Amino acid sequence: MPASFCIAPRGDSASIKRFYDAIVAGCIPVVISDLMVPAFEDLVSVNDAFVRITEALFMQPSFSLLSHLRSLSATHVYHMQSQLACLRHFMSSGRTSSWKNLTGLAPALVTLQLLQVVADT
Repeated sequence: MPASFCIAPRGDSASIKRFYDAIVAGCIPVVISDLMVPAFEDLVSVNDAFVRITEALFMQPSFSLLSHLRSLSATHVYHMQSQLACLRHFMSSGRTSSWKNLTGLAPALVTLQLLQVVADT
């Protein structure tokens, strides 16, 4: 059974390779970093694409990552998986020209546009 979530802790730079590996693997990245800015942040709402945990929250003794992830509704998880399926397609197909046409659109419209491009391929 494939993982629903993949942990992507901060590394030695603001870019987290594990974040992109998680997307390509088809699981929702759980980013534990205050610095990371995803390459597609202007295309998809951060809350719609992955889980972000601040470093301060993660370091609190009372914080449980497992409890936090279990508290996400099935609907929210499904929505994130849908967003990531579109992103995964673009990352693995190399069709970067399609991304440029989506900048500045609302997340719902981005999803529709991404689905149209996927349907056309």
